[in-house]
Amino acid sequence: MSAAAWTQFHDSLAAIGHEVLPTAPDAACQAEGAAYLARLAAYGIERFLMGPERLQNGLSFTPARIGGFNPDYRIGTANLAPGGNYRLRTCVNGAYRIGAGVYTVQPDGRITTDSYRILAGPGVPRATGEIDLPLGAGLPPETGLALGPASNLLLIREIRLRAGDRAAEFAFTADPPVPPANTAPSPEAIALSLSRVQHFISGSARQFLRWSQVFAEHPNEITKLAPELDNAVQGDPGTSYFSGYFLLGEGEVLAIELPSFTCDYWGVQATSHWLEPLPASHLNHATATPDADGVTRLFIAAADPGHPNWLPTGGRSRGAILHRRINASDAPAPRCYLKR
Repeated sequence: MSAAAWTQFHDSLAAIGHEVLPTAPDAACQAEGAAYLARLAAYGIERFLMGPERLQNGLSFTPARIGGFNPDYRIGTANLAPGGNYRLRTCVNGAYRIGAGVYTVQPDGRITTDSYRILAGPGVPRATGEIDLPLGAGLPPETGLALGPASNLLLIREIRLRAGDRAAEFAFTADPPVPPANTAPSPEAIALSLSRVQHFISGSARQFLRWSQVFAEHPNEITKLAPELDNAVQGDPGTSYFSGYFLLGEGEVLAIELPSFTCDYWGVQATSHWLEPLPASHLNHATATPDADGVTRLFIAAADPGHPNWLPTGGRSRGAILHRRINASDAPAPRCYLKR
């Protein structure tokens, strides 16, 4: 790798900063945006330049917490080689729901789902032992996960409803096993990895900047996720997505009324303007407390409103709201209103 390649990498980071940070609606958001871009860069470097060091039983469990990342999820990923054969072994433990999908990720960040399967959850017979799932080309959905001609990513979504629930255990291996590489990477390989870091940072930053801008167009309401954004999610099948944006004045509280409905799961979270999750600012159908009339009321506010369903902003006056429902009955979007 030449000094020119390093200079190009450095310059690309500066360029995306000059593109994204001036869009911030205020100085506080701009400062938080700089930290957000730094975290994007750190994750990209770790993912593409330190791949083997990140693995636990063949999987990485250190995803980027971006794009409205759901704190109820534990995400596991592994790189796939088109034409390869693999095995995923799972012990469910205290996980509420587990889905596994095979994807094709393009260099510009676009992603398509090649196959998906729910391994555990409501409506799926509870596994009493280890789930042994093969992955390979041409596998029918009842026996495994099929790889497409360009499949390059395995992604596991594990939902735990409460922080203390015991995590599932996974082991992912090539079948037959591939011996680990023990040679130094070539200059060309390092340059390619740096290029992938650049694509990840710029693609993610531009994509989620667009999301923030769309959400902020209609402050203090929650609606169905715009179709052009929904089509890009490629999330767990059966999931309905709603989005919103809070914009609070001094002492204001955004109240969210969520009607009672039947579903396998729902969650609501507040994020920063840059769609990074906020600490302790999410609730789900098992952790939220409904009122006596069956309506679940949640409150986004800087200070404790005296209700158990508080979603703290950490002093922020603005940010995004994400609401997910899995296999839900038909129900209206949550109602929002400001109060003091």
